[in-house]
Amino acid sequence: MQPGLWQTRVQVQFPNGRMPFTFTSQRCLTQADPVPNTNQGQDCHNYDLTIKDNTVSWKLQCKGEKGILEGQGKITFKGKTFSGNMDIAIKERDRSAKFVYHMQGEYQSPCPVP
Repeated sequence: MQPGLWQTRVQVQFPNGRMPFTFTSQRCLTQADPVPNTNQGQDCHNYDLTIKDNTVSWKLQCKGEKGILEGQGKITFKGKTFSGNMDIAIKERDRSAKFVYHMQGEYQSPCPVP
């Protein structure tokens, strides 16, 4: 994995046949923190991070007013790109839902100096 600014394209796929949607985000990734930004500004934290060769896996939990989102993700880096998936489950007050993030990433540049 090359440290730097990475752009991630996420396609969200729903099991009920609902039309998928896509969003993009950018984040500086490092060897110590190689997880792409997939939380769209929610109050989230990653945990159980595992790095083996070029593959990164992690768990995610987000808490909000409406409920809890939990997920498990895995990406594999290949040169200046990565690809992978994250399985997501949402538990709200009166309903729950599951869906999948399909992620594609591309290295953009070195991280800006703060």
